[in-house]
Amino acid sequence: MYRDFNNSLEEISLQDELIDFINGKDFGKEKKRVFILRQLRRDNNGDLIPCVCKDELANEGLQDCHYCEGIGYYWDEKIITGFLYDPTKRKINTVLEINKEAGRKDRYEIRFMTDFNVYIHQYDRLFEPDLTVDGFVKIPIKYVNKYIILENIYKRMDYGRLEYNYSVLSRYE
Repeated sequence: MYRDFNNSLEEISLQDELIDFINGKDFGKEKKRVFILRQLRRDNNGDLIPCVCKDELANEGLQDCHYCEGIGYYWDEKIITGFLYDPTKRKINTVLEINKEAGRKDRYEIRFMTDFNVYIHQYDRLFEPDLTVDGFVKIPIKYVNKYIILENIYKRMDYGRLEYNYSVLSRYE
């Protein structure tokens, strides 16, 4: 529970509720998965640091660059956990059993939720690695899906307290 500064208001802590939901405390099954976050490096002003191979005219890097793998910016990778879900899985045409072509989109957005202390920025990449039966990353690492972060929203409530991160992703090849 969360209390305000005057101890006059008592409400549910969304931060704790989200952590309990993702960790499986509510129904006993953990919902988090392991992901690899490729964070683009930024300078002190928040601007992306371009790779030495980046072509300013084309605004892209070389595909065979060993430093950026064609992104055009330097990056760092780290392993994070989160909850990935697809809000477009249940389309109106599957509910009403109408023509399968109705309501189709070429590019749709996927949602990704992380704990409040994981920082994700726009244009970062998220990779879903192939996992073993026990949930460990298979070596050598192979990616099942690749995503680009279109937008990240830091959800704040309770006097500005950061509750969780909510990212909008798009799949790419």
